[in-house]
Amino acid sequence: MSRTISSDGSLYADSAYHSWLMLDWLRGKGIDPRINERAYRGRPLTQEQKDSNRCF
Repeated sequence: MSRTISSDGSLYADSAYHSWLMLDWLRGKGIDPRINERAYRGRPLTQEQKDSNRCF
């Protein structure tokens, strides 16, 4: 697992931190979640998800 909180208040993390509960908690603390999404067997990432992951 990898995670970093930047000076601008964003959390950069891998998909282990991705859950709706975690996203709501981070936003409640004023932290902008920048969490990469991952593909699962039989469900590849969409082009939008791939583009989003590249931004981080």
